[in-house]
Amino acid sequence: MKHGIITLLLILVATRVRAEQVFITWEDRSGIPTSTNCLSGVPAQYQPDHQYNPGDLFYVAVNGVTTNYVVLVAWMSPHMPPADFNAVPQITLSTCDQEDGFEMYQSIDDQPFAVVGQVGRDVESMIVGNLSIGHTYCYKVLAFNTKGKSSFSNTDCITFEGFVPDETVEIAVTIEPIDAFADTFIDFGPVGVAPAPGYLADEGLIYDATRGYGWDQKMDSRNRNVNADPRLDTFVFLFKPAIANWRYDIPNGSYKISFAVGDPGFAQGPHHVEIEGQTVLDGQWTEVNKFVTVKDIPVTVTDGVLNIKVGTGNNNPMLSYIDIKQ
Repeated sequence: MKHGIITLLLILVATRVRAEQVFITWEDRSGIPTSTNCLSGVPAQYQPDHQYNPGDLFYVAVNGVTTNYVVLVAWMSPHMPPADFNAVPQITLSTCDQEDGFEMYQSIDDQPFAVVGQVGRDVESMIVGNLSIGHTYCYKVLAFNTKGKSSFSNTDCITFEGFVPDETVEIAVTIEPIDAFADTFIDFGPVGVAPAPGYLADEGLIYDATRGYGWDQKMDSRNRNVNADPRLDTFVFLFKPAIANWRYDIPNGSYKISFAVGDPGFAQGPHHVEIEGQTVLDGQWTEVNKFVTVKDIPVTVTDGVLNIKVGTGNNNPMLSYIDIKQ
């Protein structure tokens, strides 16, 4: 699902309000052009009796309401205005989609993020209360409109030590323009082994709020140097019958999940995988250098976290790679 173009420049500013509050502001830059489909200026309205040339930019209005922007490409007689506008070759450009509001997420001491507030369009600040001295607070923002939610901004954290009067702590970060959730690909393997091209590395580490994904326990890992596919040649596992849980912080929405399990060096099984509480693989064994690949499992995330469980407690839990797409 493609969302409208929503561009953010997140500037977190933590300022003393009361001892237990933090004042957070950001700069709303939605509407700033990010591509040829996003225009900052308003060109002239189309006039049938005007002499246009290929490449001219104008807008079309119906009952005084702008419907779209148009770049004129060409017509048969460039020195004469077109008699029928709809017959003229043209490129139609949409205006920039803007947010309807922002959601602020907070994590305390590397715990899972949760929504702590929501503000409307063009509102650029929020007060978050109930802070305690000595704890670390992380914040990230997403924008939303009627088409859906943007990806999260980057995350920034402060350790709340209490503020003296007039003290201001600024954490400023410029982030890339965000449109829709970007398809994400995770390759599981040992520390120091490069992931497959286009994939992020998961080295079996415990979940970290800043990174945004990880396991509930430290995983073992292997690089067999056997399979030509780097996604399948490496994997993480536990060298014992156990259950392992992996999580990925993600905007709420519908996704399609693909993954693979197996071992290039040994037969393994029985495999068991659950995604968002749904069993998607159970009881299958894999021979040496053979794999079970499951593709495009539909899941819905409603709490900002994609949860994957591997193992039943009676086998060695393992995972080779995972693809997350919208």
